[in-house]
Amino acid sequence: MNQNPEDSGASLEEVEEAAEAEQEDDSSESDEFSPFEELAEEFSPSKIVTTTGPDGLPMQSAPEAGVSDIPVFSCETLVCIGDFSQFHDREGIVYDKALVTYHSGAYRLKEDNRQVTPKRLPCVHYVRQMVQFEHNPEVKMIARLCSARRDRQGAFMSVRDRAVWACDMRNPPDLESQRLLDEFDEKKLKEGRERTFDSIFGKVKE
Repeated sequence: MNQNPEDSGASLEEVEEAAEAEQEDDSSESDEFSPFEELAEEFSPSKIVTTTGPDGLPMQSAPEAGVSDIPVFSCETLVCIGDFSQFHDREGIVYDKALVTYHSGAYRLKEDNRQVTPKRLPCVHYVRQMVQFEHNPEVKMIARLCSARRDRQGAFMSVRDRAVWACDMRNPPDLESQRLLDEFDEKKLKEGRERTFDSIFGKVKE
């Protein structure tokens, strides 16, 4: 039976050393590899800022400036949308968007009316709607939805204020999406091949 250092008449320094040793034992258990880990990158939560409230009690304040869990809306953070920054013809020649116009149901070069294709077409499952903001009919908001996925209530999944870097359900397919997902699968396969299992009873003595 382990005796509590505080009950044994130990000094304050000995009590602190015992507490640090227990924390090290707990942290070593949490560092084990998890075969079900699917995070593409290590998660690093932002620092929680605590200040003193008007009543004198501690309270959490807003995150540090520049820190947000909402990604910037861009072609890189939302693969669902189209990328019209560049266009190319059938021969693969790239043209700047300033040289292209849209008419007769297609994107065409202003110079010779030749049809060109955007760098990335929007996904057919990507849906935009201008709808009423909740409980306020005078305020409009843009709902961004994925019609290929549904949430727990059966509604189309919202991709508003969130990032979708790659998607296999995208139509037409996106080569960059496939590359990112293939690289991640290769990483997980490599981790699986190199995984080792340790017995809960420790190493067998010879």
